[in-house]
Amino acid sequence: MSAPVCRTSFTGVSSSAENRETAKAPVLIKEDGINPDFLNDAGAWFEDHFAFRNEAVTGYAMLLGKIFGVSAQQGVIVGKDGWLFYKDSLEDFQGTGQMTDRQLFQVAHTLRMIRDYARKNGVRFAFVVAPNKNSLYGEYMPYYYQPFRNHAGNLERLKKYLQKEQVHMIDLDEAFRSSSQVLYHKRDSHWNNEGAALAADRILTGLGKKHPSYADRTYELRADFEGDLDRMLYPAAIEPEEERYYIPSPQFTYCEEVESNFAPKINTRSAGSGSLVVYRDSFGNALLPFLAEAYEKAYFSRAIPYQMQDLSVHQADTLLIERAERFCLRWLRKRR
Repeated sequence: MSAPVCRTSFTGVSSSAENRETAKAPVLIKEDGINPDFLNDAGAWFEDHFAFRNEAVTGYAMLLGKIFGVSAQQGVIVGKDGWLFYKDSLEDFQGTGQMTDRQLFQVAHTLRMIRDYARKNGVRFAFVVAPNKNSLYGEYMPYYYQPFRNHAGNLERLKKYLQKEQVHMIDLDEAFRSSSQVLYHKRDSHWNNEGAALAADRILTGLGKKHPSYADRTYELRADFEGDLDRMLYPAAIEPEEERYYIPSPQFTYCEEVESNFAPKINTRSAGSGSLVVYRDSFGNALLPFLAEAYEKAYFSRAIPYQMQDLSVHQADTLLIERAERFCLRWLRKRR
């Protein structure tokens, strides 16, 4: 089988993972008759498309956020000093919604079965969790959302079960907590390029993979990054943040046209060695260039459930599963 033709690109393409889709134009008559939801559809479409909607939404959000310190968006938490947080991480932060020991065992055992399948096919396996932003920078959360738990959280408890099941988990917490740098964007729910480079270094080291270090690499700062939470909350008054761009950037090629690194499936090639399959979420956007550079062939997928035949299709020698802390336990619990 001939390899796909690759398109050269030496810059990591980034895109928000949580862009909001506007309502579609209402349809009165459908193929099966009159649309009973026409009025609701029309109302939703009007709310999304009336003149100056973004300005009105932004003005209201700024009134609540800047003056009263509360969020106008249900999914966004307005923190201190201009920090924004994704509300889906609140349960983890406060320690509510504790999983049972049985559920934690099922999660760890599921990952062990994936590991066993990979090992049977001669593929190295690792699991990695991208820490929640407020797990690392909780001091910027509003006072009324401070954690009140006096017990270990789900992720801390899961680690013990993974150890018992002998699942290789690459732990990023220690490296991120010990860094003096801010590794996440203030107005986005994800890590910045410096955080992604650090995560990639820990992942590749944990996999025993030779790779270049970005710790001392030259870089430039450009105030051109627009945060996903900022877009959700203040669509007409987005404040671009500084992003770090390494010189040179990770060297790899895309093998198809890619609008953003959040595309469902991405194939890459580089001067590295080996073949990697990564099942990932939105944290993989900034992570992708650093991993792609280290492997001759890499395949990145957002598909769920995972398709284990990808390992043979892409002749993988390494399988990595990456999940955000705020989603990983919920997703793995659902898988059972």
